[in-house]
Amino acid sequence: MANVNENQRFFRGAIPSPRYKLAAAKPHEIIGSTPPNFLYNPANISFWGNDQYGDCVTAEEAFAKACYNPEIFISDQVAINWASANGFLNGAYLSSVLEKMVHNGFIENYFQYNDGVSSSVDWTNANILQNAIAQGPVKIGVAADQLNNVVTPGRNGWFAANFNQDHNEDHCVSLCGYGTISWLATQFGVSVPPQINGNDPGYAMFTWNSIGIIDVPSMIAITAEAWLRNPTTNIIQPVQYLKIQVKSSGQYLNILNASQANGAEACQGDTPTTDNFLWQLIPSSTVGYYLIKVASSGQYLNILNASQTNGAEACQGDTPTTDNFLWKVIAEGDYIKLQVKSSGQYLNIAGASQTNGAGACQADTPTTDNFLWKLVL
Repeated sequence: MANVNENQRFFRGAIPSPRYKLAAAKPHEIIGSTPPNFLYNPANISFWGNDQYGDCVTAEEAFAKACYNPEIFISDQVAINWASANGFLNGAYLSSVLEKMVHNGFIENYFQYNDGVSSSVDWTNANILQNAIAQGPVKIGVAADQLNNVVTPGRNGWFAANFNQDHNEDHCVSLCGYGTISWLATQFGVSVPPQINGNDPGYAMFTWNSIGIIDVPSMIAITAEAWLRNPTTNIIQPVQYLKIQVKSSGQYLNILNASQANGAEACQGDTPTTDNFLWQLIPSSTVGYYLIKVASSGQYLNILNASQTNGAEACQGDTPTTDNFLWKVIAEGDYIKLQVKSSGQYLNIAGASQTNGAGACQADTPTTDNFLWKLVL
């Protein structure tokens, strides 16, 4: 996380959404039951450009993507480039960014991450707001002068309380949790200051590379609009086939000798010029998992016989109906890890071999470069 002078005036960039947009928005209605407390607390967050530009409305979108399970980390540069390309780099209506994200979201590692259609949320009604947050992070427009004095960028667990009413909306943040202030403080590993009643209700709020806790009267005092995306994230699969490159050797995942046989071995190779090096990631019916299809045979990457053994072989198969065919894509900086559902282990090149033809397998200690993969056009 970035080291920032906490006394500076942080960049903002929200422009109040036009009144007609707010009036036309469908209000959120309660869906199902609402948990008594709730929190999205992604492992990796950032400024997403809001330490350099007034792109807070875009930065909040990147944070919302990080709340997906498994976490989707949008790089700072992708967020900045997206904001710049769409005219949102130094000021944006919340409504305009929400509308753009429905069909033209972030592109990271050849996947496109869009928003669902948004509805307005009554932030003064605790039952409605908490139910909305349980569906996904709620995007709000706020007046940020008082927040600027309490937020600790790069460190979670700050407190915002006893704010005065301020209608000068100039910033976009995310409400990502709720509960008593004591419960929220426990989630962040901090103590409630003595001047704040830990039994009072509060909300978790993301802004400026951190998540803190704000009491209810303060949140209401500075908020001017609130929106829920449903769903928060729509993942659009790549239309093209991709190569999958391992970091350790720089070679590419392929099916050995372009075999058409069910059970043929997956391995690395250094001449990715044929269809056995081309793969397509296809969202499965199990949320958060993908089928990985090779172009040469039309079969799917899997762990042979759904083995639970560390080192079990990866191969192709033609009946992708079991968990050993399902893969979770986990962001790791500029690379990804591929975790198989059946065993929870990770795709890698055995022994971090540099040899052309070295086999791919599963393993349970994904700490080295032979577990890191990059999707390449």
